[in-house]
Amino acid sequence: MNYNNPQLGKEFLKVFNAMGIGVMLLEKEKCCGLPLTVNGFPERARNIAQFNTDHIGKIVDEKG
Repeated sequence: MNYNNPQLGKEFLKVFNAMGIGVMLLEKEKCCGLPLTVNGFPERARNIAQFNTDHIGKIVDEKG
């Protein structure tokens, strides 16, 4: 979900559910990193992106 615009995420889920497309919300997902990037911390944002990418990859491997 998007913390800046949570309604957008809710609408996204409604549309995908109506289309019969499964959506999974991750338990360990971290922030997108945008606040860190715009405030001058790109390396910390990259670390978060890497964490999310690794975690999503593990879920995809498990679920197929």
